Amino acid sequence: MMGNLSTVWYDRSQISPNSPDNDTVGAMATQLAELVQCEVDLGIPLNRIIIGGFSMGGGMALHLGYKHLRGIAGVFAMSSFLSEQSTVYEALEKDNSGIPPLFMSHGEIDTLVDYSWGEATFRRLKELGVQGQFHRVPGLLHEMDNDTLTKLCAWITSLVPQSSAL
Repeated sequence: MMGNLSTVWYDRSQISPNSPDNDTVGAMATQLAELVQCEVDLGIPLNRIIIGGFSMGGGMALHLGYKHLRGIAGVFAMSSFLSEQSTVYEALEKDNSGIPPLFMSHGEIDTLVDYSWGEATFRRLKELGVQGQFHRVPGLLHEMDNDTLTKLCAWITSLVPQSSAL
């Protein structure tokens, strides 16, 4: 942001798959993991928590689910990507046990986060053992649509069905 303040999840030198992770990713992940731990301490089982987001929020969700919070019910990322040298890939190369399933979607004409970046991220995660689904959304820019949100809701419900105990 050329030195200007911004309300994003972590600092990036550029919006590009060539931009490596930096220290702010880990710092933010630590803070978010503490928030999740508060929920667990209040009685919500970790395996009933799904973490996800849109754009940078989805990127952060990928970091949380595949590097910092193994054992959650699932991860979703919409119009998101990881850098080619992401530490998430390193973490999965070392240990791909207990990894949650993934729901990813991406607009095929996204002008901010190129469609190919999201697709490449999904393909790499899949190669490292992540199971999931990728939804290509024709005609969609850097935004969400009702059809994809409906699919996401069905996916969430399939992973964490309503419980009479809650």
